[in-house]
Amino acid sequence: MYINALIRLKGGAAAIPAFRADLARVTGRSDIDVWNNREFFGGSLVRITRYEAASLLAFALAALVAALFLIGQSVARYTSATVADLQVLQAWA
Repeated sequence: MYINALIRLKGGAAAIPAFRADLARVTGRSDIDVWNNREFFGGSLVRITRYEAASLLAFALAALVAALFLIGQSVARYTSATVADLQVLQAWA
């Protein structure tokens, strides 16, 4: 029977040897495999995460540009519509 567990060590990869020693001491077995998943699978996960982050940044920038154009148009229309009212108020001042 196989039992698997995933744990995250506060010390990172540097804490694995101490964890192995403590695990062997507590269980009384030295044949337990301890893998560093970041070493085995980390490269592809980092590449995928960087690609996803770049994609999200590109979408965010596109949404920002679209929002600036849409808000800019409404502000320009509102300003041009109120210029006449502002000129009337300026005459009373």
